[in-house]
Amino acid sequence: MRNLFPLILIIGNAMSHKQSILRKLFFNASTRLVILAVLILLQLIFVGTLSYFLDSLSVIVTIFSYILGIIFCLVISVRHDNPSTRIFWLILIAMVPTFGIILYLMWGFPRHGFRRHALEHQSQNEALSALRKFADDYPEYAKVPELKNGEKQISRYLETNKYPGFSHTTVDYFADGESLFDTAIEEMKHAQRTIFIAFFILRPGQLWDRVHPVLCERALSGIDIRILVDDAGTMFHVDDDLMDKWRKEGIHIESFNPTHKYINNLYLNYRNHQKFIIIDSDIGYTGGINLSDEYANITAPLGHWKDTGVRLKGAAVFGMTTTFISMWEQTTEVLTHSFDRYRPSVFPNEKTWTHVFADGPYNNPANPVEGMIYRMMESASEELLITRRYAYCPNSMSTSISTLISKCPN
Repeated sequence: MRNLFPLILIIGNAMSHKQSILRKLFFNASTRLVILAVLILLQLIFVGTLSYFLDSLSVIVTIFSYILGIIFCLVISVRHDNPSTRIFWLILIAMVPTFGIILYLMWGFPRHGFRRHALEHQSQNEALSALRKFADDYPEYAKVPELKNGEKQISRYLETNKYPGFSHTTVDYFADGESLFDTAIEEMKHAQRTIFIAFFILRPGQLWDRVHPVLCERALSGIDIRILVDDAGTMFHVDDDLMDKWRKEGIHIESFNPTHKYINNLYLNYRNHQKFIIIDSDIGYTGGINLSDEYANITAPLGHWKDTGVRLKGAAVFGMTTTFISMWEQTTEVLTHSFDRYRPSVFPNEKTWTHVFADGPYNNPANPVEGMIYRMMESASEELLITRRYAYCPNSMSTSISTLISKCPN
């Protein structure tokens, strides 16, 4: 019995240390959010006070603000690039013109200008050019096969949006996160050049305890290890101290768009939801999963977690690689001009035709993802099955479904 006391003491100290780290993470993240909320509230008070002062100057100023409000409503109805917030801004400006106009100029005005986002534009252009050049250099991998009418239309649409298709790629489907991570972790152990990982959420736990030693071992072998996480998705789980610790282990990790960076124009919702595990540019995983225990059903706080994923091996993986590197450059704000260095080296003899494409931030709001989904729906000839995490159905989706019903009433 006496020998058990040191063991109990060690376990107790480890649990206490872990709880201390969790408390620190929660405190730091909560403090950031409180400061953020206070700053936003101060901005609202300032805008409200300023608009009240302007409206109280004279009747002429009030009339002018209503005329300006009508002009802004016309411009927003035509030019505002986010349909989900367009109605909000129209109603706000119509009800309180001065307050709404000032707030819109601060928070709602589209900021996709080339001068403001020159690095984003250049990085994305280089990524798309590298993908196109790869297809041109290896025409045998980018030769369009015989496709059905609906498939041909979708493929042509993605080609027009600068996302070429590739053969010589195998595609494997995973019905859940646990089987995807089991396979991915085994393949990461054999990486020879690079491991690129991107997730919205990275939460230390049992899953990370399986991934972390693999990354450390591969980093010691000189492999280029990069992890890109989203600041909003990880603020309660990963802090600067933890990232510095991982960097010292040879794991290059960056956080996309820190929540405190753009208080003045509500870039808080400017998030990166891309999910990748890319190994040597030869193997790539993507899907709905995140690097957290519940996505592998190790824990089940909300019940069994159902997310699907796919594994690509071959030429099409380069589309994942260029997308990841572009987002990495936009996060670090450093152009590396390195896309061609990470071309695939494995080309299975498969006739599967595969397009890898991405949305945002450069091509928002006119990214090809939404258009591609609706073209897939409208190409259906026998049945259409839809599984959605959220019940919200945008007008454009309703239009596609109505078009399909009118074309195929049965």
